[in-house]
Amino acid sequence: MHFDERDEGGYRIYAGAMETPSGYTAAVAVRHLGSPPSAAPVYRDEAMAGGYAWFQARDALQYAIAAAQKWIRRQAVASLAAID
Repeated sequence: MHFDERDEGGYRIYAGAMETPSGYTAAVAVRHLGSPPSAAPVYRDEAMAGGYAWFQARDALQYAIAAAQKWIRRQAVASLAAID
């Protein structure tokens, strides 16, 4: 398994590329920064892209990170709309 993690806004993204016989599948979990390790992720997807397998681990990781960033952006827009 290959991992990548990064901070985005007030969140931490944990991306994984899991090796399968046909390539690498993507998975992601997103947590609020500063939340305790026992806190549940605010977003999680372990069957991304319907189980599609990428040939390279880095491509699966890039997909997972991009999906998490998109989710984070949607949260920001939703919180701004709630202010109106």
